[in-house]
Amino acid sequence: MRRFQLQRHEDASGVSGTGVVAQGVQFDDGSCVMRWLTETASTGLYASAEDLITIHGHEGRTRLIWLDQTPRVRQWRLQPTSVTADHARALGRRTEIIARLRKG
Repeated sequence: MRRFQLQRHEDASGVSGTGVVAQGVQFDDGSCVMRWLTETASTGLYASAEDLITIHGHEGRTRLIWLDQTPRVRQWRLQPTSVTADHARALGRRTEIIARLRKG
């Protein structure tokens, strides 16, 4: 996974301003999530960085700047068994509730 910023040189829409206007992350599968840094912030999901730039690049007036040169790899450690058991119980309750709601 690697982080990026969206830097706008010219604000074609008059909404987001110029400079760094959004922050995001590209996941290992190539998909991206981006958060606008505007007064009315929102978050968008994109299939790829190329799609994101196609939508928000404004013909070169905005560019995506990678903050990490290579994908960041994070290693996870498993939690103690009691945490896993608690999670399984919560998931079981949620599944039970969904089944009841589907029955009407």
